[in-house]
Amino acid sequence: MRQTNRRSVLSGMAATFLGAPLAGSLVTPARAAEGDFRILGGAVQSFGASIAQAWADSHNLKLEYISLDVDSHHTRLFQEASLAETTVDVSIILNRFLSDNIVNLFDPLDAYQAANPIENLDGISAGLRQAMTYGGKLYGVPFRHATEGLHMNTALLKERGITEYPKTFEEVLDYAEKLTYKRADGTQVSGLIFEGPTVASLSEYYRNFGAEFITPDMQVKADAPEMIAAITQLQKFFADGVLPKAFLNFVPPADTNNLMQQGRAAMIFSPFGRTFVYADSKASKFPNDMAVIAVPPRAGHAAPPTKTEFWGYVIPKNSTRKDLAWDFIRYMSSLESIVQMAVQYGNGPVRPAAYADPRVQKAFTYADAEAAAIANATPPLPGFPQSAKAADYFTAAVQSVLIGASSAEDAMKDVASQTRALLKQ
Repeated sequence: MRQTNRRSVLSGMAATFLGAPLAGSLVTPARAAEGDFRILGGAVQSFGASIAQAWADSHNLKLEYISLDVDSHHTRLFQEASLAETTVDVSIILNRFLSDNIVNLFDPLDAYQAANPIENLDGISAGLRQAMTYGGKLYGVPFRHATEGLHMNTALLKERGITEYPKTFEEVLDYAEKLTYKRADGTQVSGLIFEGPTVASLSEYYRNFGAEFITPDMQVKADAPEMIAAITQLQKFFADGVLPKAFLNFVPPADTNNLMQQGRAAMIFSPFGRTFVYADSKASKFPNDMAVIAVPPRAGHAAPPTKTEFWGYVIPKNSTRKDLAWDFIRYMSSLESIVQMAVQYGNGPVRPAAYADPRVQKAFTYADAEAAAIANATPPLPGFPQSAKAADYFTAAVQSVLIGASSAEDAMKDVASQTRALLKQ
């Protein structure tokens, strides 16, 4: 069966987005028993399973999980939410799937918060909350995040005579060139890699040039001098071998995980938690030589928003036990629950304060760096109906620059023009 991609999920469900049922598309099975609590998104929710079970036990409920891959999950979610009634009590949603044309499928949460508040809701990262706010109303509560840092193979740094971590973004770029070399055993090392020529993979990089593709207030900045400079530098890296030729066709994260584990790449921008993959003693040749830090800013500049992607809880508007669903979200969103999820499952805490807990400090060697990053984190793109198409425009433009089919200036001007037209549709 052909796997549904994100664009087809979003564009192929216009009826759902308008709040109309998908006739004949889904028959929701009856709840097994009134004592069941149904969660759509079991694979993600598994990162807090014991905490959720403690809540269920206190309510004499049995948890029922529905687990699907990412695209199938969101297809199912939008279908369920378009029915006259759903037996799904609460669901997880990935931030990039929430946009202003589908929030009508979910209950705004402000009234629940006013009546029975989440403990210190403002303590959840502001950038994450804002990404789930539409028309001044909160539609989702962030649950877990993947926020980026700069990962480095310290053994390779030492081989090149580099004894200090970079303190500025300019030094990161300089190190990338110095770390592009052939090792004594013949291994070719790429100095700096990304998971692909995409907005999601490159936003942390170009933000540190002072660039942005689309701002939170929907201003297209793809053709700004800062973005052109970032893509011009990327083209140089590709031509010089800092980026491997296979970069154009990377399958993330498998390809980049392998490059880091085998010592064929020295640095990468990727989620902090990926350090456990790069240092996996069963797969990595360098299990004791991996370090991760917050991406250093340009000299004389404050750090830009850190790139993040995250999952949040939503309550379908057509669910029948909304107060119970809200109580579940309240429980899972407390500081103690978030700390427990981090310690037990490695869940990225959405509350910066969680990183100060001694248990989290012990579990995450990078706790302080990630705490600073998540406090100033935002997704790579704001949510809007055509975000997938805009992202595709960007990828195609970057690819054309890297293969020499277009200059960075011309390609980014084209992307900006295409995207502005898209936003007018």
